[in-house]
Amino acid sequence: PRRKLNKRLSPLRYPGGKSKLIDYLAAQFHEEQLATFVEAFAGGGAAGLALLDAGYISHLVLNDLDPGINALWNTVVRHPEALLKRIEGPLPSHTDFWTARSVLSAPEAASPEDLAWSELICNRLSYSGIVKANPLGGRNGTQKELLARWNPEDLKKRISRIHSMRNKITVTGMDAADQSAVDRRMIDLDGTEFKTRLGANAILSVS
Repeated sequence: PRRKLNKRLSPLRYPGGKSKLIDYLAAQFHEEQLATFVEAFAGGGAAGLALLDAGYISHLVLNDLDPGINALWNTVVRHPEALLKRIEGPLPSHTDFWTARSVLSAPEAASPEDLAWSELICNRLSYSGIVKANPLGGRNGTQKELLARWNPEDLKKRISRIHSMRNKITVTGMDAADQSAVDRRMIDLDGTEFKTRLGANAILSVS
């Protein structure tokens, strides 16, 4: 059954992102189209998550080539326990912010868990959620300014809700500009002779 659209389900901040399109997208769906929705450039994934949570779609593919974003979604969907424990821990500091920035600058040397945490830290604590931007309040800002968008209890609720839908979410890390690879991956994900799992509409629209 469809429910009210939750436009604040993503733990990531993307002001001006796809959340502005959620109502419009929901209005375009017809009964025969309620299958798979693919976020080819997932980012915060706000649109797809809202549609899945409200029952407009039955399966969501979150794809993003960015190592930090991909690690965060994999962690949230598959095994969020360590991430939730970190959120429950001490409040992040400016030092934590710059450490996270360093992790994201060399993702190949980091564990998926550290990448996920660093992505969350830099996104929540930077201007407009841009991980390469300055921290909120500036380099010499106060702790209160830095944590203006850090709400541990709310973040835990969002992550837990997304994790509860894990059987309906697939996370991939493909280059969405490589169309032939995307086509192959969509067919592999479907895994049926007549494309009944993801649905031909979803596969053709991404292709």
